[in-house]
Amino acid sequence: MEKKEYEILFELEDDYWWYKELRGLVFSVIDKTFPDKDGISLLDAGCGTGGLLAHSDIHNVYGLDISEESIKFCKIRKLRNILRASVSNIPFSSNSFDLVISLDVLYHLGVRNDSTVLREFYRVLAKGGVLLINLPAYNFLKSTHDIAIHTRQRYIRQDLKRKLEDAGFKIEKMTYRNTILFPLILAIRLFERLSLKNKKTAHSDLKRMPDQLNNLLTCFLSMENRLIVSGLNFPFGLSLFCVAVKG
Repeated sequence: MEKKEYEILFELEDDYWWYKELRGLVFSVIDKTFPDKDGISLLDAGCGTGGLLAHSDIHNVYGLDISEESIKFCKIRKLRNILRASVSNIPFSSNSFDLVISLDVLYHLGVRNDSTVLREFYRVLAKGGVLLINLPAYNFLKSTHDIAIHTRQRYIRQDLKRKLEDAGFKIEKMTYRNTILFPLILAIRLFERLSLKNKKTAHSDLKRMPDQLNNLLTCFLSMENRLIVSGLNFPFGLSLFCVAVKG
């Protein structure tokens, strides 16, 4: 991710609709999976600027990220147990965590082999431990946004399912999400791709927006979250969300 994007992320992610409701989905799944959260251990693998950990009510939490910029902003948040390390070589012993969360990490150019990373997630999870993972969907949605955040690839359901199962995981739930906005974003992305070759600089889609619009988009995703947690799986969307278990 471009250096300037970390500062934008840090400034906006607490209230920005996309990140707020991704956290909401994650915490809803955690509450459902671990009714008694006391004593469970959590690793945020690729914690970015620390937004998820800052809002977590789990006490035994760790975060790691390869980016110096990420670590800097985690320190500004006064987060503890943050390490600078690669998700490809996690500096914890096997069976260390009950829960590993990885939100929009595997897609990155810095991840040379996503299968290696998934095997690392499997290794550090305890038996019966849970992996929550979110990834951008569909390579045909690539745009200047992906250039700015250093996207290596976007994912489809079949590919992620195969890689998780090859690593040893059992899939508990896999769904696309952010489905309501998919037609609009698809149209925007296709238009951007037509003009991509003329772009000399790239920037992400992350920018401050009017409160009314941010609140509206938050409501859309909150509604989707409730449907997902209730058991519904969406057949398409802008992101791919998965709950997987170590047997």
